[in-house]
Amino acid sequence: MREVADNQVRRAGFNPEEFAWIGDATPPDHDSSQGIGAALHYRLPTFGQSVEMLWEQLVGIYKNGSRSRYLLSDSAHLWDLRDPIHRLWRPLTREWVSINPAARLGESVEWTRADSKPHLLGGIETLALAAQHPDLLRQRLSFSLPAVVCVLDDGRSLQQTLCLSYLGEGEGEDREELVVLEGCPIQRANKVWSCPMRVPPR
Repeated sequence: MREVADNQVRRAGFNPEEFAWIGDATPPDHDSSQGIGAALHYRLPTFGQSVEMLWEQLVGIYKNGSRSRYLLSDSAHLWDLRDPIHRLWRPLTREWVSINPAARLGESVEWTRADSKPHLLGGIETLALAAQHPDLLRQRLSFSLPAVVCVLDDGRSLQQTLCLSYLGEGEGEDREELVVLEGCPIQRANKVWSCPMRVPPR
């Protein structure tokens, strides 16, 4: 998995060895039956750059991507809920994170935020998980990222959350796949959307 993540970063024009480790360089060990996945999260110089890199990786994996034309990645339109002025961002670092992608299935981001410890809310590292474990997104279908705030550039100035979803049709080599990145209302909830959560180290 580390090789996959390192190669993805190289394709984005960065040298993985120039990223400092946060925590242990050894990937966490999880029982796959628990549904928890590990991802190597690379932080580029800015939050927005990291999102753009991860989106490009996802489009490359699934071949087709659709993104809201109003979704921008600058600091005025996209940020971490826990770091609205980007003071906590640690550029050029990498970290193993453990995520439960099926957490809070059927719950809204609004409720998840109110009912959870902020540091456990899933953020853009969920995009890294989807890029490094493509079958997770294919199985789960849709993620709302509770730690991410976005304001679509559509003149309404409404704070929403970042959502990633998957559509597939056909079988084998003829299968058509589409990954979608968009802003969604934090009140939205249905049985195919989950709010991924970080899992503390054991």
